[in-house]
Amino acid sequence: MQEEIIVIGAGMAGLAAATTLQEAGKNVRILEGRNRIGGRTHTDSTLGTSVDLGAAWIHGPIGNPLTPLAHRFQVQMGETYFDDESGTSVQVFDAQGRPLDAKEYVQGMLIYEAAMEHIAASVLYAPPPDAHSLADLYAGGLPGENELTPTQRAGFDYSAQIRAQFVDAADVTENDWRLTREYLHLPGGDLYLYGGGYKRIVDGLAADLPIELETTVTQIEYDAGGARVTTNRGTVLCDKVIVTVPLGVLKARKIQFTPALPTP
Repeated sequence: MQEEIIVIGAGMAGLAAATTLQEAGKNVRILEGRNRIGGRTHTDSTLGTSVDLGAAWIHGPIGNPLTPLAHRFQVQMGETYFDDESGTSVQVFDAQGRPLDAKEYVQGMLIYEAAMEHIAASVLYAPPPDAHSLADLYAGGLPGENELTPTQRAGFDYSAQIRAQFVDAADVTENDWRLTREYLHLPGGDLYLYGGGYKRIVDGLAADLPIELETTVTQIEYDAGGARVTTNRGTVLCDKVIVTVPLGVLKARKIQFTPALPTP
C-alpha cells in the first residue's frame, strides 16, 4: 500500500516538498489554511498588472534553486540596481516629497555597506562588550559616518534600517550585529520577476498537486505507526507529515503536537 503523506502549508516550501514527493511517485496532499496558495509570495493583479506584495526578486540567480523554476515556467526577469555609483537607477525623495540628489544618496548607502564590510572583515574591530544588536552597534558609531552630507546621511540611514527591517524582517534592536558576518550573497545580481511575478512559479508548481484550501490544522498526533491530523474540516490519517507553516505559527502554538515537539 502506498504511503500517504500530508504537507501542511502551500507556500514555496510546501509546494516544493510536495512536488518532490509526487515526482518520486509518492501519494501526497497539501492542506492550506488560507484561501490562496503561495504563502509569503503574493502577486496582486487588481490594478491590471502584476505586483508582488511579498517576495519579488531572485537575489543571486547563479546557484539559486529558484532560477531553473523561473525558466521552467517562463517567468520574465530583469536585473535591478539600487546602489550603483551613478545614481541613475533610482529616484529619491524626502519625507515631504522633495527630490534628493540620487547620486549623493547612493553614496551614503555605499558608505554604510563599506563600513559593515570593514567591521565584518576586521579581526581588530572590537565593539563595546555590551553591543549585541545592530542598534547597539549603531550607537557606538560606524566608520565614515561622521563626515556625511545630509543627503548622504539619508542614504546611510536608509541602508542601516533596511538591513534589518526589510532584509531580515526584524527591528534593529532585535538583530544580532554579528549575523552580518554570515550573510551569503549568491552571484549574479538581483533579478526582478515581472510579467506575472512569483505567481507564475507558484501556479506552475501547484498545477498538478492536490491542494485543499481553507483547511486549518489544529492538532497533529503521531507515533511510529503514522499520524492523525485534525483540521477544521475533520480528521485525516496519514503515514507521514511535513509541516511548512511559518515559525510564528508554531511559536504561537496554533498547532498542538502530541507528543510535544522536542525543545530546541
